[in-house]
Amino acid sequence: MKIIHITGDSHPENNTAIAEFIEKLSVLNPGKNGVICDSGAEELPESKCNAPYSAKVHDAGTIVAIKDGDLSGTLDLFSDSGIFYAIILGFEGLNYKKAVFGDFEAENCILKDPSADEMIEALDKFDDHYTMQGLVKELKEEVDIPKTGCYLHFNGIVREITGEERTEYMDFSDYDYIDRIIAEIRKDMEKVPGVLGVRFYHSKGRLYASDDVTYIAVAASHRQEAFKAMMDAIDRLKAELHNKK
Repeated sequence: MKIIHITGDSHPENNTAIAEFIEKLSVLNPGKNGVICDSGAEELPESKCNAPYSAKVHDAGTIVAIKDGDLSGTLDLFSDSGIFYAIILGFEGLNYKKAVFGDFEAENCILKDPSADEMIEALDKFDDHYTMQGLVKELKEEVDIPKTGCYLHFNGIVREITGEERTEYMDFSDYDYIDRIIAEIRKDMEKVPGVLGVRFYHSKGRLYASDDVTYIAVAASHRQEAFKAMMDAIDRLKAELHNKK
């Protein structure tokens, strides 16, 4: 799932460009886009019976209230639901790559006062966010289902204790190197006979003990082919990236 972070000055021309972008993206990816707004001090819908989740279902749609929800959890929910593009409006302090409107100064700005078409053309430049389930859903969208015999998933985490050693955290700050290694490993996985599709995600930045590091999903005609591709990928990932930490 791509995170399309849009922030900056609110102005009729800016709002028109954003609305046009969302409309065009909805045409390109019907049912695969979600929007998250910074509500500021607005009150959230009441959660019935103090339940962590509550929903109101009617003919026009469904409204869901999440008690104690936050932005990260909402992004996870979007990814779990199979959303391809999460559009975040506001939330100026976030560290994601973003499109910025007006005189507002922000880090990681990759587009300044863009048109709707310019944002569409730059979709691949924005950051990724995945859950394991979201990664698998994207994989299922792109493989030849009639030829698929299995899906194999791997979720690697930061192990805290290895023998006598304790790991508090791991740093994955060389983003370009990580992207290159992941792309190379994925390409080699896709060459394994019988493998029909691969999705690969690696978290970046500082990750603490028990944090998710890697999600890998493989679709193959037979389980043996999936196991081979997955084992080779994990061994290579450990040798070329994780053992360098």
